[in-house]
Amino acid sequence: MNRLIMCGLALYAISIVIDRFIHALPSWTAILLFSGATVLILAGMLESRKSQKLNQ
Repeated sequence: MNRLIMCGLALYAISIVIDRFIHALPSWTAILLFSGATVLILAGMLESRKSQKLNQ
């Protein structure tokens, strides 16, 4: 699994745990964190696809 994908998933998980168990996050903070995680996951998918094409 790509490192960017792992970072995105970790950011999702950390955001959810903090929001539910530690302290409720403001809406704008949650939106920024989830958007950042989505961007990381998509960038990881694109990077994986590009590296697979170069290896063929």
